[in-house]
Amino acid sequence: MLVKATLVKATLIKAILVKVMLVKAMLVKATLVKVKLVKAILVKAMLVKVTLIKAILVKVMLVKAMLVKAILVKAMLVKAMLVKAILVKAMLVKATLVKATLIKVILVKVTLIKATLIKAMLVKAMLVKAILVKVTLVKATLVKAILVKVILVKETLVKATLVKATLVKATLVKAMLVKATLVKATLVKAILVK
Repeated sequence: MLVKATLVKATLIKAILVKVMLVKAMLVKATLVKVKLVKAILVKAMLVKVTLIKAILVKVMLVKAMLVKAILVKAMLVKAMLVKAILVKAMLVKATLVKATLIKVILVKVTLIKATLIKAMLVKAMLVKAILVKVTLVKATLVKAILVKVILVKETLVKATLVKATLVKATLVKAMLVKATLVKATLVKAILVK
């Protein structure tokens, strides 16, 4: 009975040991499976992480490219605006210069016209002066001629008056002589009659 009990005990111990070994093996297998699963999850997580990082980097690069493009577009627009502003300024400067040139030409033309008018007025004034001088000379000549004529007429009248006076005087003298002769004759006749 002791032998039998020992054998039973040994069988039970062996069965327990087998069972423990099986449990241990199952636990080891489960641990390996768990490790493999954890490893697979970690690998998958790393792959997902790498994919996400890659996607983020691509997105960052795209954003960076878009920003660079936007900056370039903005720079081109600014450059275009500056070029346009420079062209507008150049056109305004050109327009101002053209306007100044036109004003200068107009002023020169006005000055020339003014000078021509002044010259014409001076020539006209000189002609009027010459005409007035000529008229004055003609008038003076006429006045001189009239005065000479008046003097000649006056001299003629004076001469005629003197001649007339002389003739009157001669007539009076002759009349007086005739009268005296008649008186003398009368006296002689009276004396002779007496």
